[in-house]
Amino acid sequence: MIQEFFDGPSLLAMLLPRIESPVSADETNFLTGDDANFQLGVITRVAGSSIIPHVHFPVNRNVQGTSEALLVVSGKLTVDLYSSDKQYLESFSAIAGDVIVFVRGGHGFRFDQDTRLIEIKQGPFVEGADKEKFHRGVEQP
Repeated sequence: MIQEFFDGPSLLAMLLPRIESPVSADETNFLTGDDANFQLGVITRVAGSSIIPHVHFPVNRNVQGTSEALLVVSGKLTVDLYSSDKQYLESFSAIAGDVIVFVRGGHGFRFDQDTRLIEIKQGPFVEGADKEKFHRGVEQP
């Protein structure tokens, strides 16, 4: 089951726990809305099926902010969520197989085990202009 984390009405992040159910149908389910800056979907196909070859058109988009997704390949980490004004809000754990999507606000990580992540985010990344590092204002448990 997908967990969503909010700061008031604003979606900050989503946690998609490791999927362990057997594949029994051909379907594509998008977890983000059509209007989201970053699209995340789960594609399920049974053996022998296919997806028709296709290309994506060079559509110009005006995107504000940087959304990102992390795939936890191995290990365990604690994710700390912050509001856009850098106030600590809450924490959650993620383990191997989980996917985390960050939509807005801030985040930090504490690694509970040796961990390997794959990060996917919008680019191009501009050093010095894309993010601001800050110290935690509230110590978490």
